[in-house]
Amino acid sequence: MGQRLTEMHKDFLKEIASIGAGNASTLLSKLTGKEINTTVSTFDMVSPQKMPEIVNASRRLVVVQYASIGGELGGTILLVFPRESALSLVDLLQRREPGTTEWLSEEDQDTLKRVSRSLVMCYLDAIKGFLNIRLQPSELRIFSTFGETIMDLIDLALKKKTKQVFYLDTKLRVKPNIEGEFNFLLDENLSSFLLEKSAEMLAG
Repeated sequence: MGQRLTEMHKDFLKEIASIGAGNASTLLSKLTGKEINTTVSTFDMVSPQKMPEIVNASRRLVVVQYASIGGELGGTILLVFPRESALSLVDLLQRREPGTTEWLSEEDQDTLKRVSRSLVMCYLDAIKGFLNIRLQPSELRIFSTFGETIMDLIDLALKKKTKQVFYLDTKLRVKPNIEGEFNFLLDENLSSFLLEKSAEMLAG
């Protein structure tokens, strides 16, 4: 059983995530020339069975990017964009007229993965900087699916062996109408390691 998060731990971890989200917003704003809004939510250790109540998996077609986290802190990252938002974001990144992109070419996918990886590193760099640990995401994989099937991917990522997982969610909005979501799922035992590190810093 993983160590339970105290309110102080949750506030501390949310502050780290907020810094990562802020850096990601600044980067994406420079790349798109648009105003970016982010909202960070932190959850306690939860069982995988509770994930459907937390993850807002709609029936819409979505573009999902998936990567595992390696190093001293392990887990999974899911970036989820409604298909319309993903296409609109590509238009911005490729300097195209709005509504130009109707499907994601290989070049478009490479652009989306490259930018998304940079945004992910904004989060991971914040964690690395605060906790002095090694982190490295795997190569992002990208595919289209219906939102309600995301739970199948989460089950696969957790391999149905984990009793608990630490879940962190950041909602992203590029004005006026692009929305997306960053989901971090951290392994139970490695989340306990993260709590130990944060406790050391709080005690210091």
